[in-house]
Amino acid sequence: MRDFSALPTRLLAALVGLSLFAAAVLPSWPAVTVVFFALIGGRGAYEASRLLDPALSRVAAWGTGTACAGATVAVSIRWPFFPAFLLLPLVVQGAFHLMERGPDEAGKGIAGVGGISLVLALGMGLLCRHRIEAAGFFPVLIPFFICWLGDTAAYFTGCAFGRHKLLPRVSPNKSWEGFFAGLVGSMAGAMVAGHLAAGLPAWEMAVLGLAGGLVAVVGDLIESALKRDAGVKDSGKLLPGHGGVLDRFDSAVAVAPLTWVWLVADGLLGGGAV
Repeated sequence: MRDFSALPTRLLAALVGLSLFAAAVLPSWPAVTVVFFALIGGRGAYEASRLLDPALSRVAAWGTGTACAGATVAVSIRWPFFPAFLLLPLVVQGAFHLMERGPDEAGKGIAGVGGISLVLALGMGLLCRHRIEAAGFFPVLIPFFICWLGDTAAYFTGCAFGRHKLLPRVSPNKSWEGFFAGLVGSMAGAMVAGHLAAGLPAWEMAVLGLAGGLVAVVGDLIESALKRDAGVKDSGKLLPGHGGVLDRFDSAVAVAPLTWVWLVADGLLGGGAV
């Protein structure tokens, strides 16, 4: 059974974070929304650089983060040839590796930090497009509700009833009890944001929530494996009680392509731009 002593800190940090999220995405201010997601993507890339290759300088980490933020903006506003901008974090990370470490480990840095930064830019950009391509703010809540309600259900169920470990070598605290509760929570999140709020068919949202919940778990486990390989508990200390940006947004970044494609197919997204 896990310790709940950190719960007040987690709740306070979550309240502050949710307030910033609401201020950035609920009003119809596309430029603010783009900047918000770009900053998150940039910070996540910075954390990835410090996590996977701490021998590189902070200048290199900030350079990769800036490149990721720029690529996030390009994806968010559908900049012409925006897929090419996704290569920017790879190029910047590779350049710093060559300058600071030489050619021997450049490939590892490009594939590791650069690859994660590329995924972050794509995921954050698509999350932003959930908001700016829709008439209202409910579509952007769908991927987040899938992750938030799923994570909350998994956390409390795992703390209270978790007995059977899911993948102890990757994430010792995750249990099968929490896993199945998380899937139910993800389905509930999709139903609330997609069916009750946005009016999409209930059965579609149930399926999307289930699929999104599975993808979210995979994204979370991948990040857990990276942290275990690096020998750290959290990707950063920016969010008290929660860790870093990667710790909080890994699942949402993984779920974003799935929900964006689904909602475009439903005709709910695809029209707007900054």
